[in-house]
Amino acid sequence: RSYGSAETAYVLPAITLEARDALLNISTKDDTIPVIRVNPLYKNMLKSKKVDEGTKNFIRQKIQNASNLMRAIHQRKETLTKVVSIIAQTQREALTEGMEKLKPLTLKEIAQRVNVHESTISRIVMNKYVQTPIGIFALRDFFSSCLTTDDGEDVSAQSIKLKVRELIEHEDKNHPLKDQEIAALILQSEKMPLARRTIAKY
Repeated sequence: RSYGSAETAYVLPAITLEARDALLNISTKDDTIPVIRVNPLYKNMLKSKKVDEGTKNFIRQKIQNASNLMRAIHQRKETLTKVVSIIAQTQREALTEGMEKLKPLTLKEIAQRVNVHESTISRIVMNKYVQTPIGIFALRDFFSSCLTTDDGEDVSAQSIKLKVRELIEHEDKNHPLKDQEIAALILQSEKMPLARRTIAKY
């Protein structure tokens, strides 16, 4: 602290998920979205006979640009709400019981359901945080690729990573678990075969 110059980055959730009567209610914080208005002065100038036509055309073009921007911001907010709604439906257990209950969910799946390009979803969730009943998380935390257990059940890769972390946190620090031992414990508890290099990567 005496010598560091890095500024503290505060996390401000853009969305809140509240558990009410077995439902997850979604609310967006509008103060995280810029408010854009067109100054009435310019609209009045369009009606004035004292303003030349060239100036009026310039004002019309700028007002149209502002309208397009306001429409894009509104559409982005609607898409964000749809994305969070799908996350809330898919990851309900994780949101109420813990992140180890995460289910497989990808940006591509969300994009198909919202009917937009995958890159659009990626931009929308980037640096966005959500307040949930179990804490504040980045929206990206709820996306996870799919792994398949020996029983043929689909499991979230993120949930397996959390299991690995949990084993490491509770291991005897004087005799830490080897990668192969962790893989064996995951296979035993989750029926999930993992290569040693996968454990090392996680």
